[in-house]
This record gives sequence, C-alpha cells and structure tokens, in this order.
Amino acid sequence: MKVTTTAILFILMAGLGLGRAVLAADEFRDCMQEWEANTGARKTCNQVSNPSSGSVPMARPAGFRTCTITVSCQKSDGFPLFQKVDVDITQIPLLNNCGGRLKVGNC
Repeated sequence: MKVTTTAILFILMAGLGLGRAVLAADEFRDCMQEWEANTGARKTCNQVSNPSSGSVPMARPAGFRTCTITVSCQKSDGFPLFQKVDVDITQIPLLNNCGGRLKVGNC
C-alpha cells in the first residue's frame, strides 16, 4: 500500500481534530458564495449586527449541507424584518424576499 504525504497529513489533522476546522472553513466559504450568488433575496436583504458582538455573518454553516441565513429583509412597506432561517446549501440560490420573509422559490 502506497502512503502519500497528503494522506499522512490528513490522518494527523483528523487525529488532532483539525480536519473538522478545515471542513468548517470550506463550508463557510460555500454558504457565503451561494448567498453572494443569490440574485433574488440578496438585493433587498441586509446584514444585521449584534450590539455586543458586531456584524453577524449573513450566511454560515449550520451542519452538513445546511446554512443559516441571518439577514434583515425589507417588507413591502419599506421597514425591515429580521430573518434567521436554516436551508440546504442547494436552496440558497432559490431564496426570495417575499414581503420581508425569506422563501425558497417564487412568492
């Protein structure tokens, strides 16, 4: 059996618990990339901030293939509505702002 340097490094990282951190970073980039690519809800939804911790990520990993979207979306009357939803990463491009509420698909 041929063992490569990459395989040894992966095994060491997994043993130290670092493999999960690398995976989480990749998932975070994927959630953010999907949100940035979203042309429906992204136009009328904004980043929210927490007074104690500052800006909250608009899209972050919440589990396997799941992202939490935390935004403030404009309602039809122009006022914002806070939204925090968990969606499958493949559904992020399908999100739309429907009267201030995030919805997968058409309103």
